[in-house]
Amino acid sequence: MGDSPWGAVGVGSEVYVSRSESIAVSVIDTNINEVVGAAINTVRNVRDLLHDTSEGKVYAIGNGNDSMAVIDVASDKKVSFYDTVVGPDSLALSHDGKELYICGDNGISSQVGRYDVENDYKNTVVFDAELALQGIACGNPSQTPGGKRYLYVCSFATDEIRIIEVVDAETLIFTDQVIKVGTHPRAIAINAAGTHAYVANMDSNNISVINLKTYEDIVTIEVGVRPGKVKINPVTGWIYVSNFGAINPRGKGSISILDPSTHKFVQTLELDGTPVGIGFSSDGLYGYVCMWDKDEVQVFELDVQ
Repeated sequence: MGDSPWGAVGVGSEVYVSRSESIAVSVIDTNINEVVGAAINTVRNVRDLLHDTSEGKVYAIGNGNDSMAVIDVASDKKVSFYDTVVGPDSLALSHDGKELYICGDNGISSQVGRYDVENDYKNTVVFDAELALQGIACGNPSQTPGGKRYLYVCSFATDEIRIIEVVDAETLIFTDQVIKVGTHPRAIAINAAGTHAYVANMDSNNISVINLKTYEDIVTIEVGVRPGKVKINPVTGWIYVSNFGAINPRGKGSISILDPSTHKFVQTLELDGTPVGIGFSSDGLYGYVCMWDKDEVQVFELDVQ
């Protein structure tokens, strides 16, 4: 693979993988578990990927420049480019699929931008924040208090989840509600039903499980060292946490697996290297783990419950 693979996302019978030391996104055919075709040129230092199933697009962002690449899956993987917020770090789609949100931080300031999916990704608002925001997820209005549209963002420096209300297409505001979590929250994922959020707390080595009706931290689950990514298997609903491992000396990373029905730790996959993004095959039976420092993607058969 090469170029420090970072993000992965399943797209039908393929898994798209970003190579963070380049502009390249490679495509793995899950039927043969091999890279197929030429790499897709996207943005510099490409990292996070998101599959928009309704539009048939894959969104790619990186911290090398303030832009997004939109890959048209059906149209011979044609790529279009759009300006974004500063230091784009993470992406989220609204529950109805009509709005794309990008959270960014360049070390000086943080921003959240809204992009109109149905209007050629027109940027309708940029929300500026002094906090270090690193991770974003969209709530399901059927599950949020008052049925409002909320964004949930990780405030890395203050150990909180901050809640942004989407008032309209041009207005985003912080609510007064703050959810305290563990030390240095780095990533957040919300289950398909929109009832619970899972927050990876990088420097307390745990996951906070948030009830999105009450905003209570209902349980804290111990995982591996420096959890930095959390992904939910779209078929099974099981939660997979990428534990980066120690920095100095660099330790071995791992994947922690959590059962959503009990919110309990189930299993650890010990790895010889640093895992980052995880993608899943369309049947949910296989996980594709980006090994950042090994320049490879490892494939695991998952015990689907």
